[in-house]
Amino acid sequence: MRSSLFSLVVFGTMFGAGCGTPAVPSVDMPSAEERVARWDAWRTAKDSLFRTPVSPLLPTQRAAFEGLDYFAYDSTLAFGLTLDPALDRTVLRLATSTGEPRDYIRFGTLTFTLDGQRHRLTVFQPTGDGPASAQDLDLFVPFADATNGRSTYAAGRYLDFKPTADGRYVLDFNYAYNPYCVYNSQYSCPLPPPENRLTATIPAGERTGGLWNGS
Repeated sequence: MRSSLFSLVVFGTMFGAGCGTPAVPSVDMPSAEERVARWDAWRTAKDSLFRTPVSPLLPTQRAAFEGLDYFAYDSTLAFGLTLDPALDRTVLRLATSTGEPRDYIRFGTLTFTLDGQRHRLTVFQPTGDGPASAQDLDLFVPFADATNGRSTYAAGRYLDFKPTADGRYVLDFNYAYNPYCVYNSQYSCPLPPPENRLTATIPAGERTGGLWNGS
């Protein structure tokens, strides 16, 4: 089972590539005020899901759960981008937290500029087990950054979204989330590959340390 919640702002996504979490709202770079309101609503829905039986938390943990912890919303860490599609759609075997590798297809790359430096993230797509079309398979961005092991989970965080018809995406790091193995070691979490280990500091999204009561 892939351990993830999901988070990246996309056009029309309903469920992320992870374990089925509240939908990230559809946006086309609205005002900062509207983005914050949508993000707040998404956080509320995500906390509600963590209190249900599909939560990664054990029953005793759910009983004491008070909500996940996030950085304050930062509008400078949301980027409207055009994806550079991968030419050969190669398969990369990602290591996981439990040791068994997981295969993903290189779907393309997103390039953004932060503090005057250009950074790239590879976007992956599951190989798929059935006849689903590419439009039905969620995209997946496992990434690491300079906050890991300090204010965020040491192994990195995730962003999820769906393919779009025109290749335009809103990469909003405020929706970065922890994999389920943060809360329950029974989950198997893909680890960010070297190409997605950013040197930048991304103080946005889900934090670690005092995330919820009941640990």
